[in-house]
Amino acid sequence: MTNAITDSAESDAGRIGGGGIWLIGAAILLAWFPILKGYPLVADEYTFRALGEGGLAGVVRLVKDMGIWRSLGMPIQAVAAMHPAVVPWVAIVMHVAVCLLLFRLVQLFGADHGIARVAALLFGVFPFGYQCLVNTMCIPMMLTTGLLLGWMWLLMEEPSRCGPAAMACLGAAVGFVSGCVYESLVFCFAASGIVAFLVRHELDVRRPGLRGHIWAAVGAMVGAGLYLALYRLVPGPARPLSPVFNPESLLGAWWWQWSNVWVFEPWLLGKARSLMFYDWGWGQAVIAAALGAVVIVLAARLRGPEASAVPWSGRRKWAGWAGIVLLLLSASLVFVFVGYSTDTRKKYCLLPLGLLAGCRLLAEFPRAAGVIRGRIAAISAGLVAMGVATTWLILGVYRFEITRYEALLAYLRGAGSPSRVELCSDGSTDAPWPRMPYTLGAGFFEGWVLGEGLQPPLRAPLDVSFGPNGVRYDPATRTWAAQ
Repeated sequence: MTNAITDSAESDAGRIGGGGIWLIGAAILLAWFPILKGYPLVADEYTFRALGEGGLAGVVRLVKDMGIWRSLGMPIQAVAAMHPAVVPWVAIVMHVAVCLLLFRLVQLFGADHGIARVAALLFGVFPFGYQCLVNTMCIPMMLTTGLLLGWMWLLMEEPSRCGPAAMACLGAAVGFVSGCVYESLVFCFAASGIVAFLVRHELDVRRPGLRGHIWAAVGAMVGAGLYLALYRLVPGPARPLSPVFNPESLLGAWWWQWSNVWVFEPWLLGKARSLMFYDWGWGQAVIAAALGAVVIVLAARLRGPEASAVPWSGRRKWAGWAGIVLLLLSASLVFVFVGYSTDTRKKYCLLPLGLLAGCRLLAEFPRAAGVIRGRIAAISAGLVAMGVATTWLILGVYRFEITRYEALLAYLRGAGSPSRVELCSDGSTDAPWPRMPYTLGAGFFEGWVLGEGLQPPLRAPLDVSFGPNGVRYDPATRTWAAQ
């Protein structure tokens, strides 16, 4: 009886509220449209551009040097770095797709429509993974995240419709390709069929569609396993054969998700707050007003009852939570070998899975879920308003930083690309948001970051120092000059 009720709820959730999909898309566009203006390249994006300019010969040389590791991801990064004006459009479309897949997957895991919409909005409009949308080199991270969510969606629907052999081949292809694009979720693909079996079939071997799940699970395991085997067997001279083993990263990757609160820190910093609308003009203001009006209209049109989540019980509860835990641990397993840092591009792959688990946990408490459901319109509106404002703030700070970084590169090129530079220590080079380097993996004025931009690929790092007589940045003219 529980199976029938839950399946019915999942089916209802899929039919309710097409307007919610449009609201999610419009809200994401409102939050992220400032990136459509484009950004200068930064750090190793210059090296990827040089790789792309080398054509097919450069790609072949890269594979020889690096082996199977990111053998598809790095060519994608090279193409993206060669076309930085196009990348923001692609990034927004991919981000919308990822959020809509999350929206549907949360429902398939048994949460109600309103909670699923909140999860999609939370991930979509807040800048927790902003590096993936402002850096050209992060397209592979978004692609592999979308591939996993799409694959899980297919498994949780009815994979038997495609035929067992087709699902096995598709699973093998997706598992292998995703590993070659970006390896962070390769263990998730390997475990995806087991997760779907636990959550969808509740360990019941008699349920319809099980054969398709088995073939899909085997296919995904084979594809992911093939990538891991080739990673070991084809190391490449420029990549170590055996990564460093960091067992603490299995849980550390999830522990460090608390650092997502860092994106709110600029609200506490006056210099950062002043940059919220940095480099905006009347065009951006008009676009913001128009998109804001669309979001308000779409939110006002959301009417009708929301499908209620059904708490898991008995065998379904334990099997389902075993599947979710397996999914979370699989997502963090790769960091045991590569370590984990607080770069927001690494958080992008993990956050949808964390939200999926959080929404399922909320569904286990019907009273709390009911309180949220009763205020879902106000909660959604508040999330969109706060998320959009925070994203604009982060993007304003980033544009200020990337603008003066590019201006410094121009100054250094004009000075003959020296091997060292002294920056003024009078406060003019202070970061408006000192934490930003921790969210990007590097600071704009680090020696290697400047070196990459001066003479790619792989120029020796600059010797950067700070002193009273160093070059100074003038924000009015957006240029650097010696004192």
